[in-house]
Amino acid sequence: MSVKKRRNRKTNTFVKKTNEDSVHQDEPFFFGTLSLEDEKYFKGVEETLMTHHFSQEDYKIFIDNTFAEIEGKELKLAIHPLYSKTLESLLQILSPIQLKKYFQSLIGNFKKLIFDCFGSHVCETLLIRSAYIASTENIYSAFQDSGEILVTMENLILFMCNEISDMLINFADHKYASYVFRQLLFVLDGSIFQDNLSSKRTSKNKRKPQLLGQINSTKQLTMPESFFEKKKSILDNINAKYSATQVRNLAFNQYGSQIISTLLLIEKNLVDNDKERNQNLLEKLIFGDFKDISLEANSIQIESDSFMETLLRDQVGSHIFESIIEFSSEEILQKLYVIYFKDKILRISKHPVANYVLQKFIEKNNNYKILDEIVGKIIMHFKELIDIGHIGVLVSLINVSSHITLISTKLLNVLKECFGGSETDIKNSIFSLILNLDPRNENNSMKNFEKELNNHNRVVDHIKIQGAHLIKSLFNLPYEMYYFLIESFLLQNKKVVLYYATNKIGSCIVETILKLPSLLASDRRKLLNNFFESYAYLSCDPFGSHIVDACLFTSIGLNSYRERIANELLKSREIIEDNYYGKRVWKNWHINLFKNKYSEWKKNINSYVEKGLSELKADRIVNIHISDVDSLNDTNKRTSSLTLSNDKEKLTDGFNNDLEEITMLFRKHKKKKL
Repeated sequence: MSVKKRRNRKTNTFVKKTNEDSVHQDEPFFFGTLSLEDEKYFKGVEETLMTHHFSQEDYKIFIDNTFAEIEGKELKLAIHPLYSKTLESLLQILSPIQLKKYFQSLIGNFKKLIFDCFGSHVCETLLIRSAYIASTENIYSAFQDSGEILVTMENLILFMCNEISDMLINFADHKYASYVFRQLLFVLDGSIFQDNLSSKRTSKNKRKPQLLGQINSTKQLTMPESFFEKKKSILDNINAKYSATQVRNLAFNQYGSQIISTLLLIEKNLVDNDKERNQNLLEKLIFGDFKDISLEANSIQIESDSFMETLLRDQVGSHIFESIIEFSSEEILQKLYVIYFKDKILRISKHPVANYVLQKFIEKNNNYKILDEIVGKIIMHFKELIDIGHIGVLVSLINVSSHITLISTKLLNVLKECFGGSETDIKNSIFSLILNLDPRNENNSMKNFEKELNNHNRVVDHIKIQGAHLIKSLFNLPYEMYYFLIESFLLQNKKVVLYYATNKIGSCIVETILKLPSLLASDRRKLLNNFFESYAYLSCDPFGSHIVDACLFTSIGLNSYRERIANELLKSREIIEDNYYGKRVWKNWHINLFKNKYSEWKKNINSYVEKGLSELKADRIVNIHISDVDSLNDTNKRTSSLTLSNDKEKLTDGFNNDLEEITMLFRKHKKKKL
């Protein structure tokens, strides 16, 4: 909806759903509109907030004057298409007393405000800021302003809960109200999430639904005891009033599923605090009205629930299944395995949606017998899964079994047999074959790749992101188990290595190898030799520049190699300093210091590497390095320190973060396929 269209909207509606017929009824409400003078004033406030910098005293005067202007227009501003966003900015900087006054002005209107596309954003921002105040305010002190006694923020939030308590489940599947309901549950639970710290509103006021697993918690606040009782009463109320059918219907709704996941999280927290409490909501989802399922029974003797079968394969509902697995006890996990997974491992592994649920189960499962059983079924059809590109289950199994030698050895043996066959083929080409997901070079990918490379043609799709993810998982194994990959990589010719180093996916793998903490000195020398006479070229490449930076780590303890690289960069000064990426390599290697004060550079280079790591996090051009990946700020984290004396220990962190980058690439690919 454009801004022009939103301006023309004269009334707002909120949705009311009756328990009898579940029919949506629209009830119009109207809080009035701002006058032209008011609109002009708040436009000036918005511009002032964006462009002006105040002294502390002037800042307080500005806030006080603006808040005085808001009084009497609280509801009008909250639903205004343009200036509700300005109001959100103001709510984040108001004093606690001013925020309480604003909160009080909305009491009695939350049922309507929450259903408005602009008002819901305001309610979210208000709740987030209020949560911090409620967690820190002194409930024994009296808040007074001009003789007016203000209630505590704790009570204001509870007033809001009481006002909307009879409509909570109706909020769950609403486009706007569901976000406010979810935020209210987080506040009662004391969880403040990173994506909620600022109001992210697009030009069309569309919010992207996010699952619990996609949000990083930044803070757990200590909330008043009354909040614990309130969230318990909300959950008990939902369990008592709503049947399994009503709760299950929400699981397939893109908004309702987020509420169910949040309620499952809160229920799990309550159960952890009270061992005698039952997970009633979880049991409604899994078993409906039939809870007596024996662990000894197998999936043939038990008729599975059609709801759970559908949930397993539904693009929205599968996330609820993952939440169920996340918050289930060991006993329930075993029941789920017997009923829904045991006899369908291969079929689920091939399914474009259900395979992610199986991956979650593998990660959560702690039962060795079940894990061994799954591995036994998967290795029989290993190549089949490789051929269709469904390697997610294989990766999960490798990650989980990284410390279980017996199982990881089984998986490695079948992987080598699938891709290499003979010992010679494994040694010479298995690295490239895994990257291209081409078992035993059946598609003749190696020959085609070399032909294109020698003819200086553009090489297309030689590296597949699934293959990179598979190699990434193998690096979680003990060094001696994945050394065959390093050995195969070192046997690649220089042209191939340079191609990998300048490819957006391949460079992540090469950078990871360069930073492996257990890499032998002889192997590090071979790696560095591959790039000599090409360091200047790599420095000016958006992906290759990260490889040159990684060579700072690889050359630890190899001073002669480090000096040779620095000399090669110095000889190409004009080319490097004239390039955007080259400038960063020049800076990270401290080439100016190398040229002018060689002894100081040699003495302090390791400390410069340590300092550069923290700066690299901000300097890295993440949107260019992997342009089609969301939230890359989270994936490009670097280690915070590195010294010569403990290089192996510190390099582990950098290695893990490179793997995170490949993981994000893989997740993006999965979203596209779905």
